[in-house]
Amino acid sequence: MMGCQSSQTKGGNAESTSQVKPDSQLEADLSSYEAACRQDSTLQHFDATLQEHTNSVIGTLAVIVKVILECQRDIWNNSELFSLVEEYFENSKKTLDFCTMLENCLKRAQNDQLIIQLAVKYFDEEVGLEVGVDEKKFVKTLEELRRFKAADKPFPKEFFVLLDLVRKQQESMLGKLLVRKKKLDKKLKSLKTWRRVSNVLFVATFVSVLIFSVVAAAVSAPPVVTALASELFLLVRLENGAPLFGNGTRKR
Repeated sequence: MMGCQSSQTKGGNAESTSQVKPDSQLEADLSSYEAACRQDSTLQHFDATLQEHTNSVIGTLAVIVKVILECQRDIWNNSELFSLVEEYFENSKKTLDFCTMLENCLKRAQNDQLIIQLAVKYFDEEVGLEVGVDEKKFVKTLEELRRFKAADKPFPKEFFVLLDLVRKQQESMLGKLLVRKKKLDKKLKSLKTWRRVSNVLFVATFVSVLIFSVVAAAVSAPPVVTALASELFLLVRLENGAPLFGNGTRKR
């Protein structure tokens, strides 16, 4: 499972590139996610897909490194090309940090979704129960809703700060590549190494900019799970005969 592999990547230790340190709450959330994965086939499919895409990103970086290593002698001898490659690797460190944080955020979001699914299940079971005067209805439903309310936000402020930083770095890199490509294409028209390295970096950076734009749009979308939790909470209050707005009367 991805949850079991989040601290390791192929070919090395993730701690050497990532500055993201999971706190005790995050570790608890990930443990809950891993336990749920073992029992839920839908979650297993989600986890496998997430792992496949993560490995694809890592594989793409490995291909780029391979191309650069094949051309390293020419890169060392060209200061402008060396500067370009150096900046790309510096940006890649932050990109890996972001991927690690995104993976953890997605798992927490999935965990929140599981809590709401469980609350809906309990609501369907408890809505038809007959209870005594001193007994409360929807005990299990309310317990899950309280768990959801107490859980940390899947996408904390630090996520958006890092997302904005990495996206700006990639856009800056793309702009510099375009400028340097026009300038050096004339000077190094016959140099095979320049054409190969510059095109590889250009395409990889261009795709990165697109990906970060999509991620930014996706995480800015209305929080559907939170809205569902609010609706479910209102239904529970109505079924229990409680006022919706805390003043003893229902708003018309």
